[in-house]
Amino acid sequence: MKSYRTLSVVLLICLGSAIAAESEFQEGLSLFEKADYHAADQVFLRLLSEGTSDPDVYYYSALIDLVMSNPGEAIDLLSEALEIDGSNVDATYALAKAYEFRGQEVNAIRGVSMARRSNRLLKQAIDLDPRYLPALKELALRQLSHPGILGGDVEEGLVLLETLSKRDDSAALEVRAAYERRHGDPTLFEPLMLEAIGKAADSISPRIILGKAYFDQQRYQDAIAVLAPISDSHQEDSWLLAEGLRKNRGHIFAAASYFMLGDTENFKRHETLARDSAMSEADLDAIDYWFDRYDVGDY
Repeated sequence: MKSYRTLSVVLLICLGSAIAAESEFQEGLSLFEKADYHAADQVFLRLLSEGTSDPDVYYYSALIDLVMSNPGEAIDLLSEALEIDGSNVDATYALAKAYEFRGQEVNAIRGVSMARRSNRLLKQAIDLDPRYLPALKELALRQLSHPGILGGDVEEGLVLLETLSKRDDSAALEVRAAYERRHGDPTLFEPLMLEAIGKAADSISPRIILGKAYFDQQRYQDAIAVLAPISDSHQEDSWLLAEGLRKNRGHIFAAASYFMLGDTENFKRHETLARDSAMSEADLDAIDYWFDRYDVGDY
């Protein structure tokens, strides 16, 4: 009887710990979804320090590292998540992105190796879930726009593009626009991107890509037309954050366009929005980089 009571007490303690850990995870997840990444990170770090075996804790902590431009740390966390659950397609895709970003920080030889590993992980994510949109879009884009040494394969990319078109018209149009711009008919880039925006008005990605293209062509009014509407009503999920397609990129080029047009008030407004929406030091550095590159500055 004594052993039975002891076992019951142990089980109750374990159950209580599990409930407390789940409650704490939900707190961190809520903070993450509100874009309070620093506070969320503190919650997830506490759970990690307690020796959690929940792959979601490793996953969301890694996403925060990606947002904060720490891909090396993200690789370690995501590798742990996949050790626990190798069928986690979100973690597999996240690891592909982490290797891509880390490859941009190292020398050319290591960068190529990491790019290839990233591509293999994208294919693995698609094997796990053939309908997984982020991996389909990313791999199609790379195959249609990258050189062969970095995974470019136009024939395979076009097959993926056909699959993507059945899943998400806007994403497929964005990928096709990138392909036409580099390998096909560049005059199709603009109408395809405008169609992509029309099909997904709340998507940030095509707005920033097209707005930047307009800016480079010195079509500043057109750049403002597609960039200025970026607001809190537009989607900004964790992948857009992690991939550098943050709202502050839109504000950077909107500010620069207003500067070129001599509109001081709107330049200052979007410069402030760019800095306020920065998620990391890398985001703040990007503002200075682009403004310096285009000689944008104080009036």
